[in-house]
Amino acid sequence: EIWALFSVGVLWVVLRFAVRIRTVGIHGLQIDDGFAFLSVLCWTIIIVGIHITYFIGTNIDYSAKEVWGLTEHQVEGISFGSKLVPGLTCLSIVMIFSLKAIVIILYRRLAFGDWQKQLLNFTIMVCIVGFISTTLQLSLMCLPYERRFEVRPLPEEKCTASLTFFVALSCFNASSDALLLTIPVPLLWTLRVPLYRRVGVFILLASGIFVMSACIIRVSLTVVPNITVRIIARWGARELAIALVAVNSASLRP
Repeated sequence: EIWALFSVGVLWVVLRFAVRIRTVGIHGLQIDDGFAFLSVLCWTIIIVGIHITYFIGTNIDYSAKEVWGLTEHQVEGISFGSKLVPGLTCLSIVMIFSLKAIVIILYRRLAFGDWQKQLLNFTIMVCIVGFISTTLQLSLMCLPYERRFEVRPLPEEKCTASLTFFVALSCFNASSDALLLTIPVPLLWTLRVPLYRRVGVFILLASGIFVMSACIIRVSLTVVPNITVRIIARWGARELAIALVAVNSASLRP
């Protein structure tokens, strides 16, 4: 499933760049295209990491009793898989807010009124605060850092599948999505911009609802007791794939 999601996401980004290069040329690519490249780079590393942890496991997947029945070889593999989890989670944060940056840059090119511009500036601040705070929380919630990789004995929950972290990330994610959906609604069809730009914004609005739904579903299914990295990764990949397709869909028309 994750490789199918990966293929769809990469295809959408490739189509985006094909349209952009055909329209403006390589030298005409702008900062939002850079964020698109960054997001697909993160996406690639995340999927490879999920594939690896699926087979070797992490310390999230075992109970305190089960780890004492593992062989030394298994413990080494699980410890390595556990080392990948914080990095993959950090890349997920980077990817989520890179996709939001693409939408924000698109909005800044449109001729909104004063209150929409103020709301957009507020949304930018929410995204900046969300990115910094979730990154700091991920980095500082378990110290010393080596505790995250321990297998026998298992570290406490805050060092593995921290529920507060996933809730915080989802709150910033969903709230910023809601703000981005609110901004263009009143003046969507009265903007003095080409029709294709209005259609692109409409696609973003419609697809944004699915992104928010995926976010809510993911957090409701992953913040439960006895969670495994496979469940977290599966629903995280689905959410990221939907977001990647939704954000880049608006650029598929020259």
